[in-house]
Amino acid sequence: MRRPSNSNPRPTIYDGTSYLPWSHSMISYLRSQGCLCAVLDPTTLDPALDDQYDYFDNLVARNIILFHLSPLLQSRYSHLTSAPLIWSTLREDYKATLCPDTIRQALYDTTLLYCNRNIDLYIQKVTSRVEEYNFVSERHKISKQEHVFILLRGLMTTGKGDKRGWREFCEAAKHRVREQPEMLVALMQEHERRCRMRVGR
Repeated sequence: MRRPSNSNPRPTIYDGTSYLPWSHSMISYLRSQGCLCAVLDPTTLDPALDDQYDYFDNLVARNIILFHLSPLLQSRYSHLTSAPLIWSTLREDYKATLCPDTIRQALYDTTLLYCNRNIDLYIQKVTSRVEEYNFVSERHKISKQEHVFILLRGLMTTGKGDKRGWREFCEAAKHRVREQPEMLVALMQEHERRCRMRVGR
């Protein structure tokens, strides 16, 4: 387990409403504490079936999730023995309040725009956000085509200071990599490298 970080704020106490924003903040917090894998790994649903089961990570993640539930929900889920079991049960119980449009609009509204800054950091943040939302809602996952659209959308809003030609890059790339986010990421990194070489950075 990696060293926990205190940079992520604690999630609010979940009372059964606004599942999407709460789950998103909980995922970020679990990641910062180094125990998100205990929730993501389906083998930990039953420790008896997993020889590599990490008891400590599961215990930490389970306690964090339960701590951030209201007393009523704590009493309802505290009998569940593992973090992924609590998480999957919560998702099954409350994901009915979600719809695809809500998930996608929240993703678009909160995606950090590039704004001529570090391209690797931009790619990392967008990809991380897509993975988190896909984890929250398995039924309405962000497709590869939509992932490409989200990456390009952030680049298209670079404003008047588009010194590196990202809008022109997007126009050329959107027809070439319609369902290949991995290819788009490689093209973005290559474009950034050439721009830096041009200005001697």
